[in-house]
Amino acid sequence: MKVNIVIILSLFAFSLNAQILRGVVKDEKGESIIGAHVFWMDKSAETLTNEDGVFELPRKTKETMIHVEFVGYEMAMLTLKPNQNDVSITLNVPKTLKAVEIKGKRGDNMVSALDPRNVERINSNELKKAPCCNLSESFETNGTVDIQYSDAVTGAKEIQMLGLRGIYTQLMVENRPDFYGLAQPYALEYIPGTWIKNIDINKGVGSVRNGFQSITGQINVGLVQPGEDKAAFGNLFAENSGRVEANVHLNKVHTEKFAQSLLLHGSMLQNKLDHDDNGFVDMPLKKQLNGMYRAFYRDDKIESQLFVHAISEERKSGQLIDNPSIKNPFQINVLNQRVSVLGKLGYLGFAKPYNALGSQWSATYHNLNAIYGKNKYTGTQRSLYGNVLFATIINTTDHKLQLGGSAQLDDYKEFLNDKNISRTEGVAGAFGEYVFNRPTMEGYNDWTIVAGLRADYHNIAGFFVTPRLNVKYNFNEGDVVRFVAGRGVRMASPIAENVSYLATNREIVFPTNLKPEDAWNFGLNFVKTMDLGNKKEARLSLDLYRTEFVNQIIVDAETNYQKVQFYNLTGQSYSNTLLAMLTAEVVKGWDVKLAYKYNDVKTTYNGKLDAVPLVPKHRYLMTLDYKTPNKKWSFNYTVSLTGQQRLADRSYTPPQYLHHFDPYSPRYYLMNASVNRFFKTFELYAGGENLTDYTQHNPIIAYNDPTSIYFDATQVYAPMMGRRIYAGLRWWIDRKK
Repeated sequence: MKVNIVIILSLFAFSLNAQILRGVVKDEKGESIIGAHVFWMDKSAETLTNEDGVFELPRKTKETMIHVEFVGYEMAMLTLKPNQNDVSITLNVPKTLKAVEIKGKRGDNMVSALDPRNVERINSNELKKAPCCNLSESFETNGTVDIQYSDAVTGAKEIQMLGLRGIYTQLMVENRPDFYGLAQPYALEYIPGTWIKNIDINKGVGSVRNGFQSITGQINVGLVQPGEDKAAFGNLFAENSGRVEANVHLNKVHTEKFAQSLLLHGSMLQNKLDHDDNGFVDMPLKKQLNGMYRAFYRDDKIESQLFVHAISEERKSGQLIDNPSIKNPFQINVLNQRVSVLGKLGYLGFAKPYNALGSQWSATYHNLNAIYGKNKYTGTQRSLYGNVLFATIINTTDHKLQLGGSAQLDDYKEFLNDKNISRTEGVAGAFGEYVFNRPTMEGYNDWTIVAGLRADYHNIAGFFVTPRLNVKYNFNEGDVVRFVAGRGVRMASPIAENVSYLATNREIVFPTNLKPEDAWNFGLNFVKTMDLGNKKEARLSLDLYRTEFVNQIIVDAETNYQKVQFYNLTGQSYSNTLLAMLTAEVVKGWDVKLAYKYNDVKTTYNGKLDAVPLVPKHRYLMTLDYKTPNKKWSFNYTVSLTGQQRLADRSYTPPQYLHHFDPYSPRYYLMNASVNRFFKTFELYAGGENLTDYTQHNPIIAYNDPTSIYFDATQVYAPMMGRRIYAGLRWWIDRKK
């Protein structure tokens, strides 16, 4: 039935294609030009080029002249014959160019109405509304992704998306899967904020091109490019907690073909903070050195990149407060060292501009040495990854096809105390993705269908297939409905993904027959754009998603208070989420964002279906942004409300250890604010987080007896740090024109 539908759509589109002229607009370097104005000489039809530089116009029955114009380029005029099917047009830069001022507004956090997938983009301006010293602090003004601490002692952070843990969201850097395995606990802190150009949040199963692992979505981090970044950039940051950070970017564009960049980051926190006097530091003491070198080369036929990324981080936590009465303090010491090399190579020299061949490869080494109280956790990870992709069209640009394959090898030497949990995982697969677009006379595509299928063989999981489908329909350029469905499969790293349980005195129990995690994700998205007049608009986005597990690795810390048990799912496990988000410019310079999220997340624990702990059913968010007319000042205010969360069953714990723990956590508000002052070559910024000074009191159960079996730091539902005040300086040197 699905094959018949595709055939019918293809035949329908082919009949329409006979009346459509298609073309591509590029500059002198062969790069696609987005937003070029293309029109017939008689002005009977006009359009703009899309993100690939491609345009479509109704074909003429006689020889006619076509015009193409774009700011900063000479107008191109070509005479086309009535039987031409496609055309490639090059725009040239004029010898003299008068200054042109272009004014426009683009959201700092936007949901596209034209992308076939439900992708929310966070750009660099949005990141400046929070400290954003690393990726984990980049979602504070975002309604889709939530950040939480895994526990009260390790400092590990993770995201929640579509009601599920971040391990089900594929993290990518420059469209390459990254920071999985041993890097998982602290991955969000390994990407400094100033390195980030934009963050794309793809909700629902992602593209088969990026692998089979994505279940709830993909987060792709785009890094600053040397041709767009400043010649030199620096950032200094300090916080009242004693945390200090510094970033330096050095960029050199040697020629039109070759450029290099060096990104450096250093951060440190050495203050022993203990706001509730329980003897445990509220934040780990950390030192991190992080650097990346990148080289770029491009000519008429070849596009290539080389990355070298190195990280060294040391963190200490636990009972670090000096107390002579503590004979054997509970302490955590973690040392992570990581080096990765990445290469990209693309071939653009085909006769047809629609064909392209690309590949990626990477090699990673990660070394871990950690002590979590009585538990010793060590390991090394050696990983190799490579893929190749060929892109083409089927007759016309309305029918695009991408074919490719990938291979990955992960060698883990992993030890927990006297248990050897080493393994080698190897997987190879092939994929195909077909994209159908139906253009309209107005210049946009109303129907878009993205159908992908990949087949993989894993040395442990065996052979499996992951189909994925995205369908989009535009009622007009601003109103759209999307549907997504697909399967995701992932191999778990039980210990690395749950290090918070190492900071207990429980026995870690996991069998050798753990199966791959396997789930289906289904989603609907609706976007409505409303004209508010005076060149202002509002955009309403509604998301409804369901994730249903075929198998899941259950982490059970409730059935037996002396053990943390891992086992395969027997029964139901699902997540239903609803997100409503409204963004608008209410008056000139004033932007508002309102978001509400509902989560219904349940899993079967030892035969009983119950709500997953520490997932709030309700979340609310409001952000207010103002930028002065002269663009020299910007202000942000964010307030969020987190609803009740089920806490894990602690009925077996003696009363003297429980403090105020109830079956459900209380609701609480958080308020953040920031201000930025812009100058010609530098920027000053300051702000505060958790301005109401709300904290979870005594988040550690049995903190006064860390050798007890009841000792538990995993029930964290609110901030452990109180009010945080920060300030910083960004400065730069512009590139010579």
